[in-house]
Amino acid sequence: MVAHERFRRHPAARAAHRLSRELEEHGITGEVHEGRGLALVSVCVDLVAWTDGSSFFWWSGEVSAATRRRTYSYTPADDPVTAARRVLDRYEQLRRERPEAASGVGG
Repeated sequence: MVAHERFRRHPAARAAHRLSRELEEHGITGEVHEGRGLALVSVCVDLVAWTDGSSFFWWSGEVSAATRRRTYSYTPADDPVTAARRVLDRYEQLRRERPEAASGVGG
């Protein structure tokens, strides 16, 4: 991809690539997938962060007792440093709880 094409990318794609670069600073390689106004950063099994360009979301590892649905963590997309730190915290939690899960995509 040439430089001028990067600037035409959807805000979600730009945000996902920023998060991916921050994760790489910590030794985690995530795969970025983009399209239809959303972008995903696949880190490992049970850890995929997605964004619409304004926020990052990923499964917190918790399930609501009231609804029995997964609960999600959130960070504004304009703060990829904090998002990466929080995603890394979840990654480390997965490595402790289920080492096989963290050996997926970018482990």
